[in-house]
Amino acid sequence: MISGVEKILPNFLLIGAAKSGTTSLYNYLHQHPQVFMSELKEPRFFIYEGQQISDNDLVNRKTVTDINDYHSLFQGVTKELAIGEASGYLASADAADRIKKYLPNVKLVAILRNPVDRAFSHHTFAVQKGFEKEVVFQAALEKELQGINDCQYTRTYIHQGMYHKNLLPFYRNFPPENIKVVLYEDLVQDRIGLIKDIYTFLNVDPSFVPDLNVRMNKSGIPKHRKLYELYQKGSILRDIVRSLLPKAYRGKLNRWIENRSLRKLHFPDELRHELAEYFKEDITGLEMLINRDLSGWKA
Repeated sequence: MISGVEKILPNFLLIGAAKSGTTSLYNYLHQHPQVFMSELKEPRFFIYEGQQISDNDLVNRKTVTDINDYHSLFQGVTKELAIGEASGYLASADAADRIKKYLPNVKLVAILRNPVDRAFSHHTFAVQKGFEKEVVFQAALEKELQGINDCQYTRTYIHQGMYHKNLLPFYRNFPPENIKVVLYEDLVQDRIGLIKDIYTFLNVDPSFVPDLNVRMNKSGIPKHRKLYELYQKGSILRDIVRSLLPKAYRGKLNRWIENRSLRKLHFPDELRHELAEYFKEDITGLEMLINRDLSGWKA
């Protein structure tokens, strides 16, 4: 526990959804001089408050569970107008109530992706990181629906794509003018327009233009698992290489290795259609909730 720090809390949260562009938005927000983002991405405080995290939990080992430690994430705030962090609160059944308790006037930003594509990307990412041992996507989905959790984290490929269901607790707790829901398609089609719109929502200077050239969190599975893990999982080799490089080049090296070591998993068309049908009712509810035409997601 960290004590004696200034008790600053965020005034906005980037709440998800996972594998929908949240890391890119975090990066663009982090660059703005009037925005303070916690250096720890995904502290997940409002999901795991007060809980004990096992040292063997690779997914949540950096999770913040104590309010004083959460305050410490924002002790570097100076004159920034918008103070925030990014965690996957959208998929948590209890997060909205906990956020309301601590941050009753907070602004919320959610970016959503076609739930079918999001689920596949999420599974690929989990396999890539070694959290998911079931490489066949359909088999992993079946295990999720059966409640079988024989991997290193909770399977939520389908659950995280039930956006209407997951957003309702936030709309019950916060006024709609405090909630900004954008789409992954917005990010792809007009990246600068989208980020300026979010800057405006957060009441910071929308004329600021961030560096948009970095593609974040590319998904795929390692072609050479042992080599990939040797570099990616905090090995001595990685520490030595990183220590010899200027900070500005470390991220470029990571992306260079990923671009040459990842391969794509297979997503059968039949399964894609089945998933689209599964999500259709929730998508219809989402259309009415956020007043957006999402017919392209139902195909």
